[in-house]
Amino acid sequence: MFLPTTKKEIHGLRWDQPDVILVPEDAYIDSPFIGVAIIGSYLTSKSYR
Repeated sequence: MFLPTTKKEIHGLRWDQPDVILVPEDAYIDSPFIGVAIIGSYLTSKSYR
Protein backbone atom coordinates (compact mmCIF):
# COMPACT_ATOMS: atom_id res chain seq x y z
CA MET A 1 0.00 0.00 0.00
CA PHE A 2 1.31 3.43 -0.87
CA LEU A 3 1.37 6.21 1.72
CA PRO A 4 -0.85 9.18 0.82
CA THR A 5 0.99 12.46 0.32
CA THR A 6 -1.90 14.85 -0.40
CA LYS A 7 -5.34 15.64 1.03
CA LYS A 8 -6.89 14.28 -2.16
CA GLU A 9 -5.13 10.93 -1.66
CA ILE A 10 -6.24 10.82 2.00
CA HIS A 11 -9.86 11.38 0.98
CA GLY A 12 -9.44 8.81 -1.81
CA LEU A 13 -8.63 6.22 0.85
CA ARG A 14 -11.80 7.30 2.71
CA TRP A 15 -9.86 8.44 5.76
CA ASP A 16 -11.21 11.35 7.79
CA GLN A 17 -7.71 12.32 8.83
CA PRO A 18 -4.31 10.67 9.28
CA ASP A 19 -3.15 9.46 12.71
CA VAL A 20 0.49 10.29 11.99
CA ILE A 21 2.13 12.78 9.64
CA LEU A 22 5.69 11.98 8.61
CA VAL A 23 7.83 14.80 7.24
CA PRO A 24 10.79 13.59 5.18
CA GLU A 25 13.93 15.68 4.92
CA ASP A 26 14.12 15.10 1.16
CA ALA A 27 11.54 14.34 -1.53
CA TYR A 28 9.37 11.37 -0.54
CA ILE A 29 10.14 8.16 -2.42
CA ASP A 30 8.12 5.03 -1.62
CA SER A 31 11.04 2.61 -1.48
CA PRO A 32 11.91 -0.14 1.02
CA PHE A 33 15.32 1.54 1.42
CA ILE A 34 14.10 5.00 2.51
CA GLY A 35 13.59 5.64 6.25
CA VAL A 36 10.26 7.48 6.04
CA ALA A 37 8.80 4.78 3.79
CA ILE A 38 9.96 2.05 6.18
CA ILE A 39 8.44 3.83 9.20
CA GLY A 40 5.23 4.56 7.27
CA SER A 41 4.88 0.96 6.13
CA TYR A 42 5.45 -0.30 9.67
CA LEU A 43 2.85 2.10 11.13
CA THR A 44 0.36 1.18 8.38
CA SER A 45 0.86 -2.51 9.19
CA LYS A 46 -0.07 -1.69 12.81
CA SER A 47 -3.35 -0.07 11.63
CA TYR A 48 -2.23 3.54 11.92
CA ARG A 49 -3.32 5.93 9.22
